[in-house]
Amino acid sequence: MASQGWEFVEWTDQEQHTLSDQAAFTYTMPASDVTLAVRFEADPVYSENPEHNAISIYPNPVRSTLYISSPNEKLLSLRVYDLQGEKVYASYKESYQYTIRTNDFSPGAYLLYLQTTIATTVHKVIFVPE
Repeated sequence: MASQGWEFVEWTDQEQHTLSDQAAFTYTMPASDVTLAVRFEADPVYSENPEHNAISIYPNPVRSTLYISSPNEKLLSLRVYDLQGEKVYASYKESYQYTIRTNDFSPGAYLLYLQTTIATTVHKVIFVPE
């Protein structure tokens, strides 16, 4: 369980492959040495910094492609959750821009978590059928 102010994200192996996005899971150890890592992120907060709030998320509602851009600071990660709390998409590359193809998502409302060096913010996005 994460400490207050932190949220569990995933377990990874030494090659940064995701083993599980569940906090508790069963792992069968191989015969060789292995290193497991756990990743936590700060809980979402609202930023009063006007530069941070310059993040663009469009179009919303989205039919096929969602664009996210941050002209002033690098995005460290992006996660999409359905309203039942299931993570349906994640990207952990550092970038000023993200593009998400939404064709494989069910229509409905989703929560988009964007982490920067300053804060993690949450945005509601609506996916509609094409």
